[in-house]
Amino acid sequence: MPDVKFPENSIIPSIKEYSTVADASLSLNKLTTIYISNENQIPDLESKLAVFIEEFKLLTGKALTLTYDKPVEQAGCIIVEINSENASGYFDEHYIDVMPDELRIASPTVSGIFFATRTVLQFAQRTGTIPVGNIHDYSLVKERGLLLDVARKYFPVAWVKKLIEHMAALKLNVLQLHLSDNEGFRLETSVDKDKYGVDFETPSVLTKNDILEIIQYAKERCISVIPEFDSPGHMANIIGKLQEHDADKYNDISSGILTKNNLNIKSALAKQIVSDIINEWADAFEGCPDFHLGGDEFYVSLLPLIFGITHDDAVTYLNELSDQVIRKGMKPRVWNDEIFRDGWSVEPNKNGVICYWSATIGFAINGQVIHLDHYAPVTDFISRGYQVVNANQNYLYYSHGNYQPKPQEIYTEWTPLVFAGKNEGIDAQQVIDDLSQVVGALYCVWCDGGDSLEEDIIYQDIKLAIRSMSEKSWASDTANDYSLFTALSDDWEPIHL
Repeated sequence: MPDVKFPENSIIPSIKEYSTVADASLSLNKLTTIYISNENQIPDLESKLAVFIEEFKLLTGKALTLTYDKPVEQAGCIIVEINSENASGYFDEHYIDVMPDELRIASPTVSGIFFATRTVLQFAQRTGTIPVGNIHDYSLVKERGLLLDVARKYFPVAWVKKLIEHMAALKLNVLQLHLSDNEGFRLETSVDKDKYGVDFETPSVLTKNDILEIIQYAKERCISVIPEFDSPGHMANIIGKLQEHDADKYNDISSGILTKNNLNIKSALAKQIVSDIINEWADAFEGCPDFHLGGDEFYVSLLPLIFGITHDDAVTYLNELSDQVIRKGMKPRVWNDEIFRDGWSVEPNKNGVICYWSATIGFAINGQVIHLDHYAPVTDFISRGYQVVNANQNYLYYSHGNYQPKPQEIYTEWTPLVFAGKNEGIDAQQVIDDLSQVVGALYCVWCDGGDSLEEDIIYQDIKLAIRSMSEKSWASDTANDYSLFTALSDDWEPIHL
């Protein structure tokens, strides 16, 4: 660890506004009580504060008392209030007033209160004190997310919960679980065996009870979980098993020749199979607000003409699935690949969210990128009123051996306004003017190598990159230079229960 003197208000992600009093601080080991000053009980807030109490005890050995009864003596109190009086309409906005003997936390939302406790906890970890003054903090964007590819690699529930703790400490609030792909199908499912007589599952699946445990653990930390079933591409596992089971019956469900990656979206049987899976999965994730339907790398432009499949057919297919998850009470999400392509006439569902990851598909030969397919620019989505998530593959992608983490480039070049361009480098990116239709950002952890890489190596690989993404998604205007940021990161590890 380098010998670095940090500014007194330096944490990750940076605090937006902090007016401090010179040479005055609150010693956090003086705290004894959390007093919720709202008149009515708020169970959701209590569950979030219970997490903080457990973490604080693990760190300091002190068990904070939670009460709705106003203490006679407020020294040693954290006074918490859900209050919209000073709200400015920012995401996860909160105020922390630090006095020599007490703390006051106010926010219009439970999530704002919870993320304020992340700030307090990180100060407790770093110095044990917090400078006296006034904090006003909030996020640049609504969502700060991470995608975890559990389809191609099994991650134990305990590891996923550790990741959730890390995310919460960074004020990230969305976890997308990529559960199906060519090489894997990682969620306990019954319709495959009950209706089709085939087991789609990959060994070591996440059970439905596992999913409930993950959802609850994330919810306690203000993190939403999004399931992803990827189709009509990335379906070799399902197509292959069905055709092996009954070649005649399932002969027409694939629209590939050399591979079985692509579903034939003009086959009623093929579409029914996907619909049945999504129906069961939506039930398994009941209460989660969104469902990601995939839609990437279907390569319609490259499909043989004999299938007669167009980009509009792909969008129509995704719209049908979108309607299905909407009926389940969930908002649909799709990747950007097939939408608004040359000659298009079918628009995607207006109620959905577009996850924009790439402007082109290609491959490199001797350092030269060969482009096979070009996608619609992000402005085509924004100009038509769609909400978008920034999942820029040139910065926010990790896959060991394919996409190396780029923490410095994220920190110094990327913001949620910087969407994927046709090549790497900031000058090649699509940079938009405002964030009004940008829901947030998504760092994608892909496991193309399957189970060959240990999960703890993945954690160490991505740690600094997701901290950079957190910094730029929450704060945007970085408070420190990159060397100081890395020193701040090296000096800290979130509390793991």
